Amino acid sequence: MAFDLQNENACKEGEPSTAVENPFEEPDDLSDLVLIVEDQKMHVNRTLLAVYSPVFARMFFSDGFKEKDATELPLPGKNYKDMLDFLLQLYPVHSFQPITDDNLAGIMSLADEYQVEHVLQKCENYIGQQLGNRSLSADQILLYLWMCDQCRIEKYRADLEKLAVESNLLNLLKSQHYLSVRPDLMRDIVHGLEDARLQNRAANRSCYPEYCSGVRKNEQLVEEINSFQLKTDRQKARIKELSAELHKIKGPHYFETGFFFYLLVVVLVIIIFHSFIPVSVTL
Repeated sequence: MAFDLQNENACKEGEPSTAVENPFEEPDDLSDLVLIVEDQKMHVNRTLLAVYSPVFARMFFSDGFKEKDATELPLPGKNYKDMLDFLLQLYPVHSFQPITDDNLAGIMSLADEYQVEHVLQKCENYIGQQLGNRSLSADQILLYLWMCDQCRIEKYRADLEKLAVESNLLNLLKSQHYLSVRPDLMRDIVHGLEDARLQNRAANRSCYPEYCSGVRKNEQLVEEINSFQLKTDRQKARIKELSAELHKIKGPHYFETGFFFYLLVVVLVIIIFHSFIPVSVTL
């Protein structure tokens, strides 16, 4: 069974190779069984598979199973890459291969089918890390929800369903995993989204009377200000009218500046002047 030591060291240093090595392409001293997946051979050890998988243990070591003495085991309906990713997680020496969103579904489905608990635990831990490290896209939410529901992992289901309900419905419908989620579960999420929308609308409506009351108060205040301004303008106009009427009653300006006093002085001067004129003539 060929294995690339350089690839292992690179992964241990935190820089995993993008290319997945396949240590199951060729037989080694321990391989005693060939899995046939999509017409390709994978050389494995039946005892090691049986140690980690109760399903393989029954197939290889229980009476009545044709696989007990078989040297080749066809696995129809299985995807080669998914099986490779799964075996890389199952074999202890290859378990450094990282779990990602791209290989999670394949690994988790096979781990659940063959009841490999330590691989399921790895997948569960990965989902938990993703939930805790960053905000999730609609694709990720539905992917993790699909896997947790399929594998009966309840630990994160409630959180994922809540995230789905809080998500944008259009993004969920456009997700590549939309059709993978159980229809009744997806229906519950859509109903939850609708309920949340109605609750938000009801909350907005409950605040609406207060908003309208505030608007009415503002409108009343503006109306009072305009009314006061109008009254002030009218008062100013009335003052001008009264001033004009008073001016007409008093007459021209010169009556207001002591004209009568000066007129009286002039009359007195004329009277005195005329009173002296006869005297002068008599003399």
